[in-house]
Amino acid sequence: MMTLAHISDIHLAPLPRPTLRDLASKRITGWLNWQLKRGHTLRRDTLSALIAHLKAHQPDMTAVTGDLVNLALDEETARAANWLSALGLPEAVCAIPGNHDAYVDGALPVALSAYGPYMAGETLDENPFPYVRRLGQGAMIGLSSAISTPPFVAAGKRGREQIARRARRRKLLRDAG
Repeated sequence: MMTLAHISDIHLAPLPRPTLRDLASKRITGWLNWQLKRGHTLRRDTLSALIAHLKAHQPDMTAVTGDLVNLALDEETARAANWLSALGLPEAVCAIPGNHDAYVDGALPVALSAYGPYMAGETLDENPFPYVRRLGQGAMIGLSSAISTPPFVAAGKRGREQIARRARRRKLLRDAG
């Protein structure tokens, strides 16, 4: 039997101090939201307790789905990459980005580079998503809906091309048994 752990929307805390230049974008609304709401509920000690509980159960694979960060600040992304490596090796931890990892234009390529092998696997072509991680007789398919959006919009989109690639991957996996 295989054990899979799933963590989503961790929004790592604490939030680094943004510069005025950082806030001259959609990030100002996210920063205000953090100051008024999220900063009080998303706590590092809660996440640490969850991770300790998860590690005690020794899952075969841990999937981290979306929103590792809050505002996609460079310092946040670097912290998230360090957090992933502390969680485990890429062979036992896989991740996909969320809309907060692509919070502003240009943030997603930085995140994909920083998270490296945690957001990688078998692909059909040069597109990073969907990727496949094989787990014994099973497989996980990682899709990304991470896109940057205008202020006050929190949404994602997988797109027709990614959905078509996923369908081809599923067929290949079924054909391979």
